[in-house]
Amino acid sequence: MKFRLIATVFGTMQPVYDNQDTCNMAAKVINESYPLEQALCIPMPEATYKSTQQDRLFTNFVEMIKEIQKLEQSTVDKAND
Repeated sequence: MKFRLIATVFGTMQPVYDNQDTCNMAAKVINESYPLEQALCIPMPEATYKSTQQDRLFTNFVEMIKEIQKLEQSTVDKAND
């Protein structure tokens, strides 16, 4: 199931994510970055979804952030050894 991110900071754009965890991660970043705004994820029926270039861009961006976080944690773990 896909998940749509609803956030006033995006205006009419509503990115769609492949899974709830990725969508929630994006919503958390928005909520922390813009405390006066709210972002949330809602399930989206597969039949109504058509992937757009913006959707793929957001999904790839979030995946890149996850990889950077893993690298940072790996660096911290090595420094502590």
